[in-house]
Amino acid sequence: MPKKFIYFLAPLLFLSVFVFPASCSAKNTYQVKDGPKVEYEGFVPCGKCVDVDPPVSIDKLPDLVADNTKKYCVDMGAGTYPEIFLHCQLCHFFVMADNTIDYLMVDIIPILVVLMVIIGGVMFYFSGANPGLMARAKTLLKSIVIGLFLIYGAYMVVNYFLVIVGAAKVNPVTSVFQNGVFSIKCPIEMPQK
Repeated sequence: MPKKFIYFLAPLLFLSVFVFPASCSAKNTYQVKDGPKVEYEGFVPCGKCVDVDPPVSIDKLPDLVADNTKKYCVDMGAGTYPEIFLHCQLCHFFVMADNTIDYLMVDIIPILVVLMVIIGGVMFYFSGANPGLMARAKTLLKSIVIGLFLIYGAYMVVNYFLVIVGAAKVNPVTSVFQNGVFSIKCPIEMPQK
């Protein structure tokens, strides 16, 4: 097998085993304007059955939403549904982008950075009399610092763009791990009759 193919296959295997399954089962929430709190799994926040708290009566939903809810979602009995079929709105795109950025910036990148620093440190420690291995270790550590600067610098650019557009409110650094990187504040409306 050629080395280039192995270099391509190893990260793909890592992503398919560790990253993609975790991203599909992640629970996310957002607040509906003048309505309930919505909880869903994965990155896509709409076009499927989503949990709503408090449960919604089927009589209060428009016909299309009620029909899809009856067809695709679980009934608690007495016409009350703990989840409804929520159609996509423009704001859902921003919610999806927010969750993707949160997932990458908080869950994936720090783990990869620690892994790469450990690899660079082991290479540096075992380089001994091999100047080529020491140079590779130093290059790897420099690349990690440059990569972090580019990644989080791009985050700052996206951050300023979303704030200027008015689609997000930035959380302080201390609450990033509790509330995520951004708090999207666009008006998702619960369908009602």
